Amino acid sequence: MQGVVTIRFTIHRNGQITDVTILDSSGTPAVRFRRPRKAIENSSPLNPLSEGISPMSTERVTAMFYYNMEPPAGR
Repeated sequence: MQGVVTIRFTIHRNGQITDVTILDSSGTPAVRFRRPRKAIENSSPLNPLSEGISPMSTERVTAMFYYNMEPPAGR
């Protein structure tokens, strides 16, 4: 399986991850929807965010995941 998934999620001060959203995807349905979303959800909670990392109560993260392929140069 190969594919690229762009996913956005929110990390709260206590490390809880919410609002996991697939923004764009390619490849098979397992890559496009289930696996990347589950990987993010299963990593929750993370370690709490320190004030030094973010003064905000939440941080919004957007990430691209490449499955069985190399990211383009410069990414």
